[in-house]
Amino acid sequence: MKAKIVNFNGNLILEINGEKVIPAAYMSYLENQADYEGFKQAGYNLFCACVNMGDCSINEYSEVRPFGDYVWKSFDEYDFTPVYNSVKRIVGKGKQKTYVMLRVNLNTPHWWRKENPDELTVLTDGKKYMQSVFSEKWKADAKRFLAKLCAYIRDFEFSKNVVAIQVAGMQTEEWIAMWTPTGTLDCSPCAQKAFEKWCQKREKDDFIAYLPTVEEVKCRNANDFVDTVQYAALTEYLQFFNEGYALAIQEFCSYVKSIAAHLLVGVFYGYIGQLPCDRGHNAVATLLYDENIDFFASPFSYVDGRKGAKDWFYHGVMDSCAVAGKMWFLEADVRTYKTKALYETNPALMSGENTVNYFKAPVFMGPTTEKETIWNLLRSFSKVLLSKNAFWWFDMWGGWYDSPKMIKFMQAVRQLYQVEMGRSTKKIAELAVVLDEKASYGISDEYFFQTHYHQLVELGFLGFPYDIYHIADVEKIKHSYKALLYLAPSQEDFKGNILLSNDDKIESRGKFSAQEIRAFLLKHNTHVWSESNIVYANERFVCVTATKEGEVKLVMPKACTIRAFTSGVTYIGKEFVFDFEYNQTELFEVIE
Repeated sequence: MKAKIVNFNGNLILEINGEKVIPAAYMSYLENQADYEGFKQAGYNLFCACVNMGDCSINEYSEVRPFGDYVWKSFDEYDFTPVYNSVKRIVGKGKQKTYVMLRVNLNTPHWWRKENPDELTVLTDGKKYMQSVFSEKWKADAKRFLAKLCAYIRDFEFSKNVVAIQVAGMQTEEWIAMWTPTGTLDCSPCAQKAFEKWCQKREKDDFIAYLPTVEEVKCRNANDFVDTVQYAALTEYLQFFNEGYALAIQEFCSYVKSIAAHLLVGVFYGYIGQLPCDRGHNAVATLLYDENIDFFASPFSYVDGRKGAKDWFYHGVMDSCAVAGKMWFLEADVRTYKTKALYETNPALMSGENTVNYFKAPVFMGPTTEKETIWNLLRSFSKVLLSKNAFWWFDMWGGWYDSPKMIKFMQAVRQLYQVEMGRSTKKIAELAVVLDEKASYGISDEYFFQTHYHQLVELGFLGFPYDIYHIADVEKIKHSYKALLYLAPSQEDFKGNILLSNDDKIESRGKFSAQEIRAFLLKHNTHVWSESNIVYANERFVCVTATKEGEVKLVMPKACTIRAFTSGVTYIGKEFVFDFEYNQTELFEVIE
């Protein structure tokens, strides 16, 4: 069995044993409550399963209990029964062309943490958590585990069904560094040793043992712009910190490739539009062109707790990822009217009142009606379809999509995705948004959220699409767009976000409003599809979500026939007016 990513008519898809497979998948944390058969009947043949090296929570903020059994029982004892059971449950009987991607959580078990207290993360407030990403012992032990796992799946009866390993770890399996309101970064002994080596490698002869403090981090964040001279040591530590996360990922991914070259290897990483520089994600450039990494992954952003009528934006450099020939999986954990509170459906997973309260947050609940659920599902799917990204439906607790109408929807969108991933489609966005992973070193966390998170939220209301790139790719792409929007680029003279065209420039000390960007681009003859509504578009489709109830005007670049995905109704013309409810979403296919 050999799995690889191939370019098919300009789109990145999977090739497994020479057969083309579209990257549309399904997964659940709670496998006993997952609907694998329902999604198979809807046409899905790619699934994700979780492998837990240890028995600790994936989320140390919530302290939720593990969602499944773990493998590493003691130093020399491995029980791979959970892996076998997970894959068997997905594959079923006689399903030879059912493929499984294993999400392998490398966080350590409790017994390891007790035996290795000096290898744990220590935040600036002195509190200890999971293993440190700088722990050489953890890396060695985790690679030993990966070797055992790869040998096991090579020889078990479902070896031809397993096609990928997603190397996961740290907070929520997403390589997010531990952070609390009272402590941040990692000041463990192993982090200190790694920092000293990092300084020596950079030929810093004046290295002095340095530990960031709670007060120093707080003072650094007191003003919008950081005094990089005053906080030079802390800035260096932040750079070292992020590089350390990327290098750990790089080490694990290259190791898996060295022992299982036939498998795809991927990782959650690169949330540089969402996370400031104390969360470990600000070194994506280190990984983007690494030949041992086949794909990246991330959820959609959790805008306002995933409320409707909002663009759940991409917080990674999706288009640069494609330039690098990497696939990016969007985790579509779309809550539905069937979503119930985890503390009600699975009370055994609660470890106390703190966990119950954590899962009472609105972000864990969906809309109240099936109609609104379908709108949210369609908007999420359309964003992926029109940008030609990979995705998996994440039925987190199971049962979220358990209705005839939703399963019918899942079947219809997969069929459409299958067709479109075989077609060449031209980009039509006229605005490129540029992310700079070095930006947050020079600005406070609060200002970062203004210039990045809140700016990306605002971009959802432009009324036309945009693409998103890493700053290193600007020279390759800048002539393909009418304007570039830099989010607080790391230049000595920056004053915030910069909107730039060939002959015009506007600087902002914070975020631009959608109206300001729209007005700027209208001067350069940019096409506005639907003012103030959420719009995704390429040359073959346009998706519109109403941000208020009432009249929604859709203007096409030229007269054409369009067909509504949900109703099949066709319309002819150039300008169309629809009567939409708030959050109502429709995907239109352009029929020449």
